[in-house]
Amino acid sequence: RIYSYIVNRIKNIFKVRAVLINIYDESRSEMVVEYTSLNEKDNQLVSNYLNTKLVGKSIKVTPDFYKEMTTRIFSKIDSIHELSNGEIPNIIGKPLEVLFNIGWFAGIALVNKNKLVGTMILAGHKNQEFVNRELAMAFAGVAAIAIERKKAEESFKDSEERFRELSELLPQIVFEMDLAGNLKFVNKAAFEHFGYSLSDFKEGLKATEMLIPEDRERAVINIQRLLNDDPDENKEYT
Repeated sequence: RIYSYIVNRIKNIFKVRAVLINIYDESRSEMVVEYTSLNEKDNQLVSNYLNTKLVGKSIKVTPDFYKEMTTRIFSKIDSIHELSNGEIPNIIGKPLEVLFNIGWFAGIALVNKNKLVGTMILAGHKNQEFVNRELAMAFAGVAAIAIERKKAEESFKDSEERFRELSELLPQIVFEMDLAGNLKFVNKAAFEHFGYSLSDFKEGLKATEMLIPEDRERAVINIQRLLNDDPDENKEYT
């Protein structure tokens, strides 16, 4: 949703023919088309010309190309051939430019903390005045931060899911709880050891409920001390 929001907002603000967001895949050194403002019919038309789907299409990013993007940041680009770093020949690119009445392209590197996140491409109408450089770069800077944050959240979510999958294989009890002591995750071993069911967990369980009543107050106090960087050495409970 973040990609569609960025693309459509930029298109409406600058009144251009189209906007594309490309995401840099660092592990493969590739720039991948993530989202476009084109409607389904136009996306299909471009895909037919390219003989491959536009969204998901990738181009290789060499070290020199990477350096050029992160150094220049903003560029006026004259053709699809140049835009694709030479991968799309003019015999294919030029008819597309005429078909969509495109007069120019603006390429903006999305950089956050000196790291390439992706690129944003604005395609202007024929005879449309070229985009304001400073304004476009300002919006691109905000977009780079938003995209990098989204990627970090997705990475965290993937790591969390892998952690939980591995936890289910362990014979030891593994759990997660919030600051109020509510259990947010328990593995299979915990269910088997304490005798609670999944429905019990969904209804809500506190970590202190796993302890005998005599130890619960001490456990709550020790949790608070741990949060205040003042842990108690007596951490054993029944």
